[in-house]
Amino acid sequence: PEPARLQQVARAVSQKASHVATLVRPVNAVVYFGVRGRPNEYEAEMPRYHELVRKAEAVVHALAADAGKAFSDFPVPSLPPMETPGRKGQSREGLILPATEQEKTIKVAAGYKLNLFASEEQFPDLRNPVQIAFGPRGRLWVVTMPSFPHTIPGEKPADKILILEDIDRDGAADRQTVFADGLNVPDGLVFHRDGIIVSAQPRLVYMSDTDGDDRADHQQELLRGIDVTDAHHGGMIAMDPMGDVMLCDGVFHRSQFETPTGVVRGVDATTYRFDPETGQLGSEYQTLTPNPWKITFDRWGNLFHMYGDGFVQDSQAIPWTPLGLYHPFRRAVSIAYGKGSGATVISSPNFPDNYQQGMASATLLGNHFVAISKLDPARGLHAASARLDVISSKNAAFRPVDMAFGFDGAMYVSDFCSTIIGHAQHPMRDPRWDHRHGRIWRVTHTGKPLVTEWPEVAGAGPGELLALLSYP
Repeated sequence: PEPARLQQVARAVSQKASHVATLVRPVNAVVYFGVRGRPNEYEAEMPRYHELVRKAEAVVHALAADAGKAFSDFPVPSLPPMETPGRKGQSREGLILPATEQEKTIKVAAGYKLNLFASEEQFPDLRNPVQIAFGPRGRLWVVTMPSFPHTIPGEKPADKILILEDIDRDGAADRQTVFADGLNVPDGLVFHRDGIIVSAQPRLVYMSDTDGDDRADHQQELLRGIDVTDAHHGGMIAMDPMGDVMLCDGVFHRSQFETPTGVVRGVDATTYRFDPETGQLGSEYQTLTPNPWKITFDRWGNLFHMYGDGFVQDSQAIPWTPLGLYHPFRRAVSIAYGKGSGATVISSPNFPDNYQQGMASATLLGNHFVAISKLDPARGLHAASARLDVISSKNAAFRPVDMAFGFDGAMYVSDFCSTIIGHAQHPMRDPRWDHRHGRIWRVTHTGKPLVTEWPEVAGAGPGELLALLSYP
């Protein structure tokens, strides 16, 4: 056969291989047949994975049999929507308040102000936001996960990466752009070169926009092998001051990465450091805690790590541990306010001076609040003090997942917006899951002015970037 013909068949074979890989290691396998296995969910969904493999294989045979057909002539294998069993009387549909009404249920600390930056009411794609980050142009990038706990096999993935822009700088988003869509449970992003690196388990993928329309039109897989046995145990990703990507594994995970410098394996809660320029990967440390989440750095390069049980650990007291050895859990706890996933170092010209380089942390299970704390390194370990719950709510739908400080100095909070949380506690297709709502809240301190004009970062040269080190 002609090389062009073989290329068409190869694309079909690659498509089938992808479905086979998903069948062998499905997302959230722990719920299908692991230690949390639920026979009813296995019986409802695993046959759908097998059917997708059969459909993909049929495309291979059809292309091989008919030289006049191209790969693009065949639709992407899909299945009809799955009938999800309802639980009579337990649906919480409609219990999530409109954004303006929800805002009234959030208590704001004295000296602070809250406003709605964006919601699904204005931007329908803003559903179940998780990690957020500000890019070099001062725009807020948002990872959304309405498929949580993961996309039903055979249905089109609905998760996206959005760019929200406050054009007139009045504290509310004016424009939304969908940078990437069709993703399945992405849990984080970092900025790299002219694009972003996305954690799309089991891969890290570099995405960039080459024609200036703010849509990803180039993708490159950088790393593969992250375990997906429990999707939410992948945590979020971060970039350290040297440009390395920090990524995590959680309980139940057994990751294996084949890299240019050798095989790297991880067991349970492991934190890795990945160099996107060379492909080198290493295990940073392992812990006995179940689920690592947000990693954040202060101005001196100190690493702090939020874990699912709500503990923010100080990396100065976390030793490097080779495979098979763990350091004791809670050995280095700076903050322990309650179960959550979000933490970020406070670096803001708007927030109080005495909280600078302190910690903002979020609690979303049992209690629902975002707190700020001072951090004191005088005794070696960074000790937290002066806790202040800047926003809090008794509304169970308020789920603060992540925080980021904007160029204006305000703190932005992503609200997953669901009345239930955790697929270990609830069936994966529980009708009480909400897949349509999402909010971004904005918190400002009234005692200091906000920044309305800030330096250009995008396109800046080395000298201009060095000057930014003195920026508050």
